[in-house]
Amino acid sequence: MGLMRTFPIPALFGAAATAALLAISPAIIGNGHALAQTISPQSTLEINVNSGELLRLPRPASKVFVADPAIADFQAASSSSLLIFGRKAGQTTLYALGSKDSVILSRRIVVRHDVGQLQGIVDSELPNSNINVRSTPAGIVLSGQVETAQEAGHAERLALGFVDKDGSIINQLEERCFLFLGRI
Repeated sequence: MGLMRTFPIPALFGAAATAALLAISPAIIGNGHALAQTISPQSTLEINVNSGELLRLPRPASKVFVADPAIADFQAASSSSLLIFGRKAGQTTLYALGSKDSVILSRRIVVRHDVGQLQGIVDSELPNSNINVRSTPAGIVLSGQVETAQEAGHAERLALGFVDKDGSIINQLEERCFLFLGRI
């Protein structure tokens, strides 16, 4: 059995059909007793944008769902191995279902910019600065102190190579002020 991609009900049937389905769902469930079960993600998988990680399932999956495939997606290496890859910074969830739709895996997936690599480059190219780099879903934040405005601009240009066309650089860098006390 192959892995299946899913689509939201409104996309398949339209808004009117979805509203009708929701209106009759208590009758389908029976006497107002909810038989549905909510299953939250068991753990978190953190990956970088444009990288992937092999996820081994405890048993074969028949269906795999990703809540927001624009943030992270998967390819099935086999029925019990998934390659999860980060598309853009953000957070989503992944569920793998086995036979009879039993949940065999639920994971929160957090995708971040590779700020470790960027931090190393910034530290190497601007050794006299004190710059901290962190990832947000909107882009990369640069904070700390630099000696000149040119250094701040250089750090910002370096960071631009780590965000996609929709990402942004939030520059919170401050120039150091030196106070000279003494005779001239």
